[in-house]
Amino acid sequence: MDIKVNYGFVLAKPKKQEEVTKSGLAIPNPKQQDVYDVVEVGTLVKYNDSFKVNIGDIIVARGGHKFVYDDQEYFIFAYSEILAIIN
Repeated sequence: MDIKVNYGFVLAKPKKQEEVTKSGLAIPNPKQQDVYDVVEVGTLVKYNDSFKVNIGDIIVARGGHKFVYDDQEYFIFAYSEILAIIN
């Protein structure tokens, strides 16, 4: 990964949640709009064992900073913007 995030931040990609019709048409699921795949994690200065985010986790988050790099959409979230980790 070419992108590194600063302390207390998480880099994530929107989770692709879509239904595929019989004809092969992919329809996005709007109910999954705040769900992301974590691709990079910055070190948290005040570490909280009960809420540790790892690469590969699926998170629910609000806010963040959206940007595009190499034609891929990414979001950077502060730990305080992460609402939940989905196991």
